[in-house]
Amino acid sequence: MNEGGFRRDRALTAPITFFFLVLPYGISSGFVSITLPFVLVRAGFSVALAASIVAVGVSANLWRFLWGPVADLTLTARRWYFIGLGTAAITLLILGLIPF
Repeated sequence: MNEGGFRRDRALTAPITFFFLVLPYGISSGFVSITLPFVLVRAGFSVALAASIVAVGVSANLWRFLWGPVADLTLTARRWYFIGLGTAAITLLILGLIPF
């Protein structure tokens, strides 16, 4: 038993683990919200059009509450993580290679 009188059956997760779990999200959202509009405006797109493209990309986060039950009821968290990681990597690669 620990100080609070509760039994601890599981080991604590190291904070560095959360760094690696959140890293793909940070990279992809940083690319969409900072790098992509910069590149678009430099390529001749208007600021308003670049902002609209970013808004569409970021708006996917609004629908997470619908995706939650699907993710919980189907694959394991580990499989979803690797699917998301692969999808994010492929998407960023494609976005980085598209000529504007």
